[in-house]
Amino acid sequence: MKSLFVLYICAALSGGCTSGYVGARGGAVVVLAGGQETGPVVNSTNKIGSVYGVTVGGRFNEKVGLQADMTIRMASISQETRATFYQNGYYNFDGTVGTSATVMELPLLLTLSKSISERSRPILGIGAHLGFRTSTSSTINGVVTKLDGEGVGQTAPVSEKGSSSRFSDEPIIGFSALAGGDYKLSDDWSVRGELRFQHDFVNDYMGAYQIGSSGTSSAVMTAELPQTRVSIALSLLFAL
Repeated sequence: MKSLFVLYICAALSGGCTSGYVGARGGAVVVLAGGQETGPVVNSTNKIGSVYGVTVGGRFNEKVGLQADMTIRMASISQETRATFYQNGYYNFDGTVGTSATVMELPLLLTLSKSISERSRPILGIGAHLGFRTSTSSTINGVVTKLDGEGVGQTAPVSEKGSSSRFSDEPIIGFSALAGGDYKLSDDWSVRGELRFQHDFVNDYMGAYQIGSSGTSSAVMTAELPQTRVSIALSLLFAL
């Protein structure tokens, strides 16, 4: 049964593998460069995200192999904004819009590794990834001030949650590279620590939020997903 599963995984990874592994991977993502933003953004902060999923790989020989990761990546951004909008009168909004998004990501990497001891094996990988945004949500918190007419100068707190809108449907395509090492716990089990760099050449929106009613007087804020990032992750791997 174990040999049959190895053959199945190797076929999925283009065939020819002499050994394989499968396991669970999880870690944190730090943004190095955020995506493009539009609208009345005063300041913004990309928060530390998370990544988790399944790692599947195989080796063609002692040094060369392929690895595929089925990954869920979580990203979020907080945008400070000051905006004037019209909704049965003119108002000013001063506050923050927080947006979170979930991305399904599928990296495919060519790997190079070599045992340096009975238990240790450093690994390098390079390849590409394809991703799609699967969900998003926004939270708005701030203060609205009436600018004209009856009640001018009056303020009111605003706190709302909801789904973002105005999305594109672009796939996320980019470059991935990893450096790490495997430590063998037993004949079947090993643990891997890795540092992974990723940069997107084709990106998608994390979210968009409209302040005020539709029309030329409304304020629309958008944010793309983080373009360049580094993840630190651990994987528990089972040898096939």
